[in-house]
Amino acid sequence: MQLYREIYGPLMHKIERVAGPVKDDARQLEAALCARVRERLPLTGDTLAELAADLEASPGWLAEPHGGFGSGLESLVYETVRAATEVFDADFAMSRGMRSLPALIAALRSEEFPRIAAWDIPHFFCCVVPSREARRFFGGSASHLADTAWAISSRMQYNSWHFLVGNLPKVPEIAARDHFVPPVIPDIAYYSDQHHNGHVAARVRFTVRSPQAVEVLGRRFNGFMDLRLLRCEGLPFDEQDLLAAHRTSGFIAKATSLAATLVAGGAEIEIASFDSQWHWDEIAA
Repeated sequence: MQLYREIYGPLMHKIERVAGPVKDDARQLEAALCARVRERLPLTGDTLAELAADLEASPGWLAEPHGGFGSGLESLVYETVRAATEVFDADFAMSRGMRSLPALIAALRSEEFPRIAAWDIPHFFCCVVPSREARRFFGGSASHLADTAWAISSRMQYNSWHFLVGNLPKVPEIAARDHFVPPVIPDIAYYSDQHHNGHVAARVRFTVRSPQAVEVLGRRFNGFMDLRLLRCEGLPFDEQDLLAAHRTSGFIAKATSLAATLVAGGAEIEIASFDSQWHWDEIAA
């Protein structure tokens, strides 16, 4: 059973629901997404579970350059987010995480929790991929769209910063630092442009958010990453969209956990992309 929340923007009213079964709509979304991922990544499988199993059987390419990126993990994040933008008919899709798994693993091994608490926003990333048509919401300007995507990315990095230390022992430096309880269940939001200043600026009306845990050195980090889908107008997302999106974010989370295992074994995986220049080059150019 999948628990999720519906969030109604004007009143910030939240309702917890139990999702019904996965239906053909969600299966078709997943199949379309898998088809795109298979075209762009060295993976086989007709479902996200099959793609994840294939990746688990041979994860080494996550630590090697792929698709113009410095690592397969970067390529997987980008191609999965890109496919989600297309398949879910989203105006933006995005996924966030931590730039340096090696730094996190080194700090965890030495139990340098105050060091982790001192990391700031640039230690995290968020890959934002708008649709080709999204510029119509920003005066037809590709540069305005790129600036908006980077503003969204920066805000999502802040979320990662907020959530990470909520998974760590409450040593004084952790307890003293501002943080949120890491999220564990997905949600659908309606008319968030009626109350959220950032969503007003970015024209974000309907959203799906799917947070996922990632395992690092046997420690479970809730809310380590998520997948978000945004629409600026049109129909809201529904429960079947959420179920398919939650499977998609689970696939990225599985890849991140596998990458962390590779790093624990000596591999070097750093996320160098998805900064301000990358978003400008990908969108405005």
